[in-house]
Amino acid sequence: MPGTGRTWRLEFLGRDHARVHRGAGSGPPIDLSVRHSELLLLLAMHPAGLSADRIAVLLHEHDVPSVTIRAELNRLRRILGPESIGSRPYRLLVPVQTDIDDVTVSLNGGRVAAALQAYAGTLMPSSGSPAVTDLRESLRSQLRRAALAASDVEALLGYAATVEGGEDMAVLAAALQRLPPDSPRRPALEARLGLLN
Repeated sequence: MPGTGRTWRLEFLGRDHARVHRGAGSGPPIDLSVRHSELLLLLAMHPAGLSADRIAVLLHEHDVPSVTIRAELNRLRRILGPESIGSRPYRLLVPVQTDIDDVTVSLNGGRVAAALQAYAGTLMPSSGSPAVTDLRESLRSQLRRAALAASDVEALLGYAATVEGGEDMAVLAAALQRLPPDSPRRPALEARLGLLN
């Protein structure tokens, strides 16, 4: 990927607005609007690039003119710098690492505890974009399955401590089943299950 060679850090989890860290000496982190956050997420998830028409489909359930998408991408380029986004197709020109990558790499390596530690919260919870919604649900589902499949009760308790896991009766019940009868953590889990029933 062309660019400065400095890897940017992109944070999307547990926040509505993406935060961009461009590296030492590049100034403070940049918090983007929801729309620009959605665009940046799509570009980060599709390193080979996307056309404006494809971005429009991924971002909206209803038809949006590609000229609108191009205008928003130009605004995003002005915010992030001229070296940040290429066109034809639209793609990131700098190497990036995301907090989503941290979670998925840990999950793919079977490190459930590390994945849960890296999971800072729901992916852009206020976004209604179809692509973001799909990615949000996929990440949640992967974490849930990994926690339920783990032999360690701590994985279940870790997932139960997330926003999504805290209201998941199957996860709470599985954690309760695996805890020893005299565990001091049982009463809190029993109370949460009682509230959900």
